[in-house]
Amino acid sequence: MRTFICFCIFVCINILLMSTLTAQPVYGIAESAVPYDPNNPTGGPKSCYNPSTGDPCRTIFWVHGLGGDALKAWQKVGPDIETKYWVDSEFPEYPQISLKSAGQGLLDAIKNSEGVNRPLEDHLKPFVIAHSQGGLAVRAADLERTNTQKGDPYFGGIVTYGTPHGGAPILQHVDDMVDLMEEGCVHIANSKLTEFVESNFLLDLLINPEKIKEKIIKPACEFVSGVAPTFAADFLSPITDEYKQKPVFFNEFNSKIKNNVAFYGVEEDPVFFRLLKWLKTSAETVPVYTANEDQDMVDKVNQISDEYYIKYVNQTKWVEFLDGVWWHPGGWFGAWGVKNDYQKKADANRAVFDWFKTVDNKWKIIIGSGINYKVVTESYCMCVEYDANGSERRKDMYYGIDFEECDKKNNSWDYFCSHQEIYHYEFEEIEESDGVVPVSSAIDFPNSYKDQLLYSNHQQMRNDRNTKRSTTDLMFVGKYGHFFKTKQK
Repeated sequence: MRTFICFCIFVCINILLMSTLTAQPVYGIAESAVPYDPNNPTGGPKSCYNPSTGDPCRTIFWVHGLGGDALKAWQKVGPDIETKYWVDSEFPEYPQISLKSAGQGLLDAIKNSEGVNRPLEDHLKPFVIAHSQGGLAVRAADLERTNTQKGDPYFGGIVTYGTPHGGAPILQHVDDMVDLMEEGCVHIANSKLTEFVESNFLLDLLINPEKIKEKIIKPACEFVSGVAPTFAADFLSPITDEYKQKPVFFNEFNSKIKNNVAFYGVEEDPVFFRLLKWLKTSAETVPVYTANEDQDMVDKVNQISDEYYIKYVNQTKWVEFLDGVWWHPGGWFGAWGVKNDYQKKADANRAVFDWFKTVDNKWKIIIGSGINYKVVTESYCMCVEYDANGSERRKDMYYGIDFEECDKKNNSWDYFCSHQEIYHYEFEEIEESDGVVPVSSAIDFPNSYKDQLLYSNHQQMRNDRNTKRSTTDLMFVGKYGHFFKTKQK
C-alpha cells in the first residue's frame, strides 16, 4: 500500500516542485535489524528459554501489509521487543494473490514453528501482530485453519494496526488519486513556466504558455500519472479486489480466537502531508519508536504555499495599479500587455496555492473519511412558450417549486418547462482516519478491544511513540486482557 500511494501522491509533486522540497528516497528501507540467516529465513525461534522459569520463549509472528516484505517491515520494533521480553520474533511471508492464498501461505509459513508445536499455557501461546493488509491475511489464516484443518488455531491472539477490516475505500478511487496527482502536476509546472515566460519580453513574444500547457504540460502530466495504474498493478489486483469494500470472506465466520485487539490511527490535519512525510521517509529508516515528527513537512508545505500566495497578491496589486495607468512608453497597448502578463502570473500562482489548500480535503474523499455534498442556494422553474415558427414568445419564471411541480407545467407542445438549480459543493469530514484507513474500518474487527493511536498515521504506527505505548500496554500492563501479558527480561 505504501509504495503505490507514495508513487501516486509524491513522485510527480517532488519532481515538479523543482527542488523546492528536499528530495529524499521515495521508499528507502533500512537494513533488516535481524541478520539474515539462510537456514532460518524468518528469523524465528532459536530454542530460547527463560532461565528463571525454564519456560520456552513466547513466539510473536510479525506480519507485514500490502506490498511489504517480511524482512523489512517491523524490523525495528520486533527485535526491540525481544530485548525486553522473553519472546522470539518470527517474520512470516505470504503470497499476495488472494485472501485465501494469503491465509494458506501464512499457515504454511508458521505451522512448523517451534512455538506452535508444543502444548503451552495461555501466557506462553504464540500471537500475531499485523499491520494493514497483514491483519486480513492473519484472519484469513485463522479461517483456513478452522474450515479446512479442523484443528485449534496456531496462535491464540491477533493484534492489528491500521487494518481495513471494514474495507479500504482508497482502493476504489485509484483514478481519483491519479487525477489528483495530475492536477497538482499541471498547476505547479504551469506556474513555473508562466513565471519564466511572462517575465522575459522576447520569450513572451515567441511562446504562448497556454498552448504549451495544453500541448506539452498536460500530456506530460497525463503520461506520468498514467504510469501509476501500471506501476500499481501488483498492489491493486487481485488480493485488493477482496477488500475494496468490507471483505465477504469473513462473513458468518465464528473464530475460535477471542483475544483480539484493533489499534487505529487518528492523524491530525493536514493528514495528506503528514502521511506524505512518512511515505518519503520509511518508518524503518529511523531509530526504534522515533517515527514521530511530521510537523516539519507541514511547515515546509505551508511555507511553499505561502510563497505562491505572496506572489499572487503582489502580482494582483500590479494588475490593479496598471488598471489606472493611462500613459506607457508603448502606449495603451503596452500598458495592457504588462497588465496581462501580471494577470497570467497571478492566476497561475493562485491555482497552485488553491491546490495546496484543497488537496487535504480531496485526499480525505479518496480515502473515504470525507464527502462533498450538494448545497442548493436557489431553484426555479423556467417555462418558455414558442410560436409556430419555433421562436420564443414569452418566458415565465416560477420560484420555490420542485422538479415534479415544474414538470406538471409541461401541458402543451408549445410550452416547455425545465427545473433549474443554482448550487455548489461543500466538503464535510465524516470521520477521522490514519490518512489511509478510516477509523470505522480499522475497528470493524469482531470480538476485539479497540484503542486509539492519537497522531499516528498509517505509516508511523509501525515505529512511533504509540507503537511503544501500545505494545507496553499489551504485553506488560495487560490492558487488553491477561492473555497477552508476557514475562519481561
